[in-house]
Amino acid sequence: DLNTMTKEDFPLVSIIVPNWNGKDDVLECLYSVRKQEYPKDKLEIIIIDNGSTDGSQKEIKNTIAKMQKEKWVHLELIENKINLGSSIARNQGIRASYGKSKYVWMLDNDIVADPNALKELVELGEKYREIGILGSVNYYYNNPEEINYLGSMLNWKTWLFRDIYEKELANSNAYFVDCVATSSLLIKKEIINEIGMLDPEYFCYFNDVDWCLRAKKSGYRICFLRNSKIWHKVLHSTNKISGFKIYYTTRNMIRLIKKNAPHKKYIIFLLYLFIYFLPRNLVLLILQKNISILSSLLKGLRDGLN
Repeated sequence: DLNTMTKEDFPLVSIIVPNWNGKDDVLECLYSVRKQEYPKDKLEIIIIDNGSTDGSQKEIKNTIAKMQKEKWVHLELIENKINLGSSIARNQGIRASYGKSKYVWMLDNDIVADPNALKELVELGEKYREIGILGSVNYYYNNPEEINYLGSMLNWKTWLFRDIYEKELANSNAYFVDCVATSSLLIKKEIINEIGMLDPEYFCYFNDVDWCLRAKKSGYRICFLRNSKIWHKVLHSTNKISGFKIYYTTRNMIRLIKKNAPHKKYIIFLLYLFIYFLPRNLVLLILQKNISILSSLLKGLRDGLN
């Protein structure tokens, strides 16, 4: 129980936050990190800026300077010249992280974390060795009482994913899932050493799902914790380029199944893709006369299958 621990007993945690043109969002995220009920000398914060053009770097540096005056010790900003994608950025953060840290806490730049979010995750992780990855409940930032995400489950027969709904959980605080999103994902460092870092081929989207599947294949359990809360400004980073999301979600969904599913399950997935997913979305986009999104969908399909 962390409440009975001395400050010296708290495990070291590396917090990794990628940013791309999210100046205001990342500053609010960092402010919520500063408010965590966790000893600041046991936290390391690494921000990776993916070639932002909105002045993010300057504001992050100003925030780091303020935090240093507050006696934060382990702070780092990695600046990329171009957008390398969230997978590579997060991996840069892992490589730069303090060697003695026991956990890595992945956050999106557009979240605000409850002051007890990290403490709740670490406490459960410390109790159960078999739990390798833990996630926080995601609420909508603009509607703080409404839940956005409670984890995902995989249908192992069809290899299709679905989100968990609140009505399924009764009063459970902690429950096992198949996937946790990197909006707030705590992973034990020893597991990264065992299964590897995020797959850079994904660029963004489904990289967290792939990571979770690899952890499960290695025998670790994945847990969602309702007492750990964040508020997510969903899609703030990419909402202006929806073709971007359509392309990468389509491409990476196919790559994920092709990489992880048994061959027979992949064939079943392809049947679903061509009999249901593709015709349905083609009809919708044609009716909407949304040619640019249609083009992104077809490119994602092509690149995912190749």
